[in-house]
Amino acid sequence: MIHKILLFVLLIGAMTGSALAENATLKIITEPWAPFSYKENGKVKGVITDVVRNVFQSMDVSVTFQVVPWKRAVAMLKKGKGDALYSASYKTERAKFLIYPKHPIYQVKYLFYSKKGSGFNFDGNVDHLRGKIGAMRGYSYTKAFWNTPKTCADCYKIEIVNKLEQNFKKLHKGEITAFPASQKVAEAMMKKEGYTNEFEASLIPLATKDYFLTFRKGIDPMLVDKFDQAIAKIKSGSRSVLAKH
Repeated sequence: MIHKILLFVLLIGAMTGSALAENATLKIITEPWAPFSYKENGKVKGVITDVVRNVFQSMDVSVTFQVVPWKRAVAMLKKGKGDALYSASYKTERAKFLIYPKHPIYQVKYLFYSKKGSGFNFDGNVDHLRGKIGAMRGYSYTKAFWNTPKTCADCYKIEIVNKLEQNFKKLHKGEITAFPASQKVAEAMMKKEGYTNEFEASLIPLATKDYFLTFRKGIDPMLVDKFDQAIAKIKSGSRSVLAKH
């Protein structure tokens, strides 16, 4: 009888501890990806950051934000050093340690950026790309972009960088032919750096992808469902801020 009582007490204690853990402040990790997410004057801002902050506020859930480079952000969630991560496209490898809600928080078009008058043209087929093409470390883009067999002598070669600014600088210097980037992110950076009249975007996107706020595995499923329902409600609204970007 004593053993049963002790077991019952331990079980209740474990349940209470779990509930307290899930009711504690959630640590949300993101990357510097203006205008969606960025840090300015010590505060994490951005159009999607505002959405995420407002959704959790409506759920009466306390959150903190941290901005780090994307590869580090993913590693932090994998090691359990954060509770949620945005903006993440779906990857089978990430789904091993992240929970993807049903509804994405927004959608992104990836266009190729090149120098005006360079003659670069993307026709929708990566097999036709030539020259040196920039790419961001840790970005999925499309499997075809990364895995297209290089069977011809002049097939394109991928040059990887850690920051989008590096791709713009390399393009400015003529060190690469083009690179793919989120349309809104690239537009914001070109305006900031004064590149608007120097570069142009492809008419055909490399990819159009959904992006999610994901959760670490082991978090309360009810929290994930509640967040998912809130996002679905916003998306169904006639004046949704979760438009295509």
